[in-house]
Amino acid sequence: MRFTDGRCPECGHKFFYYNGRQWNYGSPIRTCKKCGKQYADTRYHEIEIDGFARGSMSIAGGLIVAVIGGLCIYRGISLSKGYMLGTPEEAQWFMPTLIFLMGCAVVIFGITDIIKILTGLKTKKFEKLRMESEERLQDYNYAHMLKDLGYPVPEKYLQGVMK
Repeated sequence: MRFTDGRCPECGHKFFYYNGRQWNYGSPIRTCKKCGKQYADTRYHEIEIDGFARGSMSIAGGLIVAVIGGLCIYRGISLSKGYMLGTPEEAQWFMPTLIFLMGCAVVIFGITDIIKILTGLKTKKFEKLRMESEERLQDYNYAHMLKDLGYPVPEKYLQGVMK
C-alpha cells in the first residue's frame, strides 16, 4: 500500500492521506476547505472515462483472498498448539485467536466477493455507477469544469449546449 498526502493544488493545504492505488468512483471535483478553490481529486474516477479498476471483477482475486484467509486460519490453529517465546503465559491465547478470526473474516470477504461476481450483483453495481458517471458528463458545464481542472474528458462530452 502506498500512502500519499493530498494537497490543494492552489494553496498547498494538506487535507488527507490516502492509498495511492485505491480507486473510488464518483465525481473527482472537490473544493478546498481552506481557499475555496475547486480541484480534481485523484482518488476519484469517472467510470465513463477511466473505466473500472483492473481486477475489480476478478474471480481469481476473490479466490486468492480466500486462500490467504485460509492460510491465516491454519496459522492461528497451529500457533494455538505451541508456546510463543517472550509472551506472558496468560496472553498465549490472544495472538492465535486474533490470527484465526482475521483469517475467517478474510475468507468470508473473498467468498462474498466471488458470489457477488457470479450472481451479477457486482456487475449491476458497476453499471449503476457507470450510468451515474455518464449522466454527470452529459452536463456541459460539468464536463468543461473537469477539463479545466486537467481531467482528460473525451471530446463527445465537451460538445453540446451550455445550460
